[in-house]
Amino acid sequence: MTALSRPLRAATVMWPPAVLLAAAVVLPWIPAPAQAPAVADGVRTAVTITAVLGLVLRREPYVMASVHDALSKRP
Repeated sequence: MTALSRPLRAATVMWPPAVLLAAAVVLPWIPAPAQAPAVADGVRTAVTITAVLGLVLRREPYVMASVHDALSKRP
């Protein structure tokens, strides 16, 4: 691994969760969700959980499959 490839890999892994967290922070200022606070809170919670899971879980096929299975069983 070169000196440049390690930070590049870290940035690649952290970019999607960072965008999701930014969306969760900005969500209350978007007019449509701001008119339905309960819906906005639910969406913000789901986006935040997704971002945290994206940071914490390894990107392995069997881990991703178990997360997708668990999320598909939600009501």
